[in-house]
Amino acid sequence: MMTPTLMRRIALIPAVLWLVFGGGGRAVADLNIGTPAGLTPGESFRIVFVTDGTRNATSGNIGDYNTFVTNDANAEAGGGSNVVKYMGVALTWTALASTPTTDAINNVGTYGVPVYLASGALVAGTDARASSGGLWTINDSTPALLNSGISQDLNGTSQYGASVWSGTATAGDGDTIVKLGTSSPSYGIAGYTNTGWNSWGLSPSTSGLHLYGISQELTVPSAPSAAPEPSTIWIAAVGICAGVAYHRMRTRRRQQG
Repeated sequence: MMTPTLMRRIALIPAVLWLVFGGGGRAVADLNIGTPAGLTPGESFRIVFVTDGTRNATSGNIGDYNTFVTNDANAEAGGGSNVVKYMGVALTWTALASTPTTDAINNVGTYGVPVYLASGALVAGTDARASSGGLWTINDSTPALLNSGISQDLNGTSQYGASVWSGTATAGDGDTIVKLGTSSPSYGIAGYTNTGWNSWGLSPSTSGLHLYGISQELTVPSAPSAAPEPSTIWIAAVGICAGVAYHRMRTRRRQQG
């Protein structure tokens, strides 16, 4: 016969299951981004990706595009409450896009840090304007050249050749008549490393195209620590409960003997 204390301990198992697997019984498994090769503790970087989903460019509100890339990133992480994380930090996303009231370079900000794909490939040596190797050029007449094209989603799936809304010139600003929210905004081609990555042609704003999303500035921690996997937590919880039950059983048998 189990004691009330033991029964209470065993009753904790369903609670542990709910915390680990969620109310739907499915393990919560955020999409975790690794540190790009070559970066050391204290250095910062950003992650850029091509959305899996597409949408039109009829809105002149930059917030609509920021929300779209955020929702797409969360969907790539598995949907629901899952998010994209780096060393336990949830990533936030903004669109590499310009509208009549907001230029892309101002929307995403500049921190002077390198930009990478989630797979670890270097896209640009800096997220700021630079004469070479930058995400943006020093002026709109300077040829753009990325180290690697923005060609993948956050899971590393190739989106090479996809048309991506931009509304932006190579310096991170844009001509008002081709920004998102106008009748025929400009778009780029995913994976291209020249000017075409964000300025290839024009398309009716009602077309459904992808977008580029970029994270906030991330910093490599001095002592990275991996969070335990949900399965590890569950096994540990069950093991503790089983151990308590076994200990109680042996104690009671000794007392009865």
